[in-house]
Amino acid sequence: MKNVPPNGKEDGHCITTMLPPTHRLFAEKNILLLHQPPYSPDLAPSDFWLCPKITMGLKGNRFDTVEVTKNKATAELRKIPQRTFIFVSSNGRSGGPSVCVLKEPTLKAIK
Repeated sequence: MKNVPPNGKEDGHCITTMLPPTHRLFAEKNILLLHQPPYSPDLAPSDFWLCPKITMGLKGNRFDTVEVTKNKATAELRKIPQRTFIFVSSNGRSGGPSVCVLKEPTLKAIK
């Protein structure tokens, strides 16, 4: 963690993208900043591919209770082959285009 310099400027990504009033506030209040690079593969877990996969199975439906929603989401997870989970967890990559790419709009009109 770093202290913001009195002039409110730093070469890191976070501080340079903020507006000048924010720079001043951080400097005045001695707010510590945690430097985070704009992109790092260490910060992105390999299970991000699950959200689109589950969303594709749930979209366009209405559920009466939270329990029904949980059951449907669990059923969608169980449809994913075990070898896909093993592949993704072993190499840290996404589940491939067939898992990640949404082929329809996320929002669907309910008739």
